[in-house]
Amino acid sequence: MTEQQLVCKVGNLTRDPELRYTHSKGQALCEVDLAVNPLASETEKETEFYRLLIFGPIGENVSESEAMIKSTRVIVVGTPDIEEHTDEETGQTVTRKKIFVTAIGPDLRYAMCPSLTKVHRSNPRTPVDVTNF
Repeated sequence: MTEQQLVCKVGNLTRDPELRYTHSKGQALCEVDLAVNPLASETEKETEFYRLLIFGPIGENVSESEAMIKSTRVIVVGTPDIEEHTDEETGQTVTRKKIFVTAIGPDLRYAMCPSLTKVHRSNPRTPVDVTNF
């Protein structure tokens, strides 16, 4: 049995997700592009671009989610793949990096919440504004 390598990437979506269905099985397929910027310590590296392929219910959820739009910072886990082909006009080899996504979600590291509320233990239905604490 061949082992599949999993990767975890954090980057920004460069376009809105596009949902379509496969002809053979009618399975949902969501495609979106990801840009991964190098760390500040890795100044010589360039930004990497990936095509994300998200199948099934996860793909439908991503395409319908208001949180998954262009410029959203996301965390992606999946199986990498590289596709190479020769450009007919220039004759150069073109390489495209892909990730078959198994998990994806917004990165909340820099997220800003409009207001925070905390629930009282005595009465869980009464929210308390935590800005006064």
